[in-house]
Amino acid sequence: MISEVKINSIFRSFPVRRFLMPDLSSRKAILCNLRCMLLCCLIGFGLHARAQVLYKAVSAHADTTIFLFGTYSYIPADRFFLDNTIDSLMDRSEAIFTQTYYAEKSARPMVVARAHIRAMSYPDGKRLSDFLSQEDARRVYDYYHKKYRISRSLYRQLSYYIPVVMHQQIAYANDYCVKMDREILKMATRKTIPIYNLDLLPRLNAAYQAMAAIYPPSWLVERIDREEEENQSAAEQLNAYLAQDTAALRQSYQSRWGKDPGAFNQIISRRNRYWIQELEQKGGRINFLFAGIAHLLLEPDGLLLQLQQRGYQIEAIPIRLDAKSAPRPAPSAITP
Repeated sequence: MISEVKINSIFRSFPVRRFLMPDLSSRKAILCNLRCMLLCCLIGFGLHARAQVLYKAVSAHADTTIFLFGTYSYIPADRFFLDNTIDSLMDRSEAIFTQTYYAEKSARPMVVARAHIRAMSYPDGKRLSDFLSQEDARRVYDYYHKKYRISRSLYRQLSYYIPVVMHQQIAYANDYCVKMDREILKMATRKTIPIYNLDLLPRLNAAYQAMAAIYPPSWLVERIDREEEENQSAAEQLNAYLAQDTAALRQSYQSRWGKDPGAFNQIISRRNRYWIQELEQKGGRINFLFAGIAHLLLEPDGLLLQLQQRGYQIEAIPIRLDAKSAPRPAPSAITP
């Protein structure tokens, strides 16, 4: 955990050991020990309370810096906000790494784009109505048409995607929601900094297959049946992200994906291990990485934990995310 690493770094600069290891034969020593244990808890709680979604990781020899930003899949347009911190950190970087597909100019963009679309779609040209009864298919369409004002033709086009992708694409369709990764990628492409795709198609295929197993077509019908509960859960997760409550986010993702270790491995662990290799091979002295917040936080292969295990020191960077929240002080003092 990050807090444990932080506490360890604090202990190295403070002579706590002589307080934690007194002669336990005296009552005074025991009380002293209890006070120190309480101090540890308070330090851990304070660090946890200041948890963020933007981090700075510095290697043991201070020769490599990685800025990591944990993004969220989609945010209502009226709440989406990014201060200039992200743009500033990108300007300081020598390489940018993204989970979101980036059409490299040297590649064949249309061919690669079609391959990504196939990875997100049902096999053999099937669509949602091929897996649901006529009544359920109608209910799903009516639900999305009423909520997002989506046309029948666009709905039909998006219904070739697996359910979780379809659900997200419909939310983006009429600018009801903002895809954070896409907005950050637009910022990155306006710069002259090299941009690297973190994902390769074989790993993406496996990840989408795992997501299709966790979120089958019946999942969309179940969402409608328990709409109030689903809306509340989605609102809680969104609020946790915008409030940068990483403990609540970790618990939410773990409860959803942790029940299927195989799927969890394909969606998070396997990709994260590869991404760390990509960082080491292609990264410069200063790098900027943005990916879904779950990839940063979830253990045992979270990006932050992997960097810590490689000797990186991690610290959080303040950032304002919610358009409805009070502005935070500009992090002008941040230096790589």
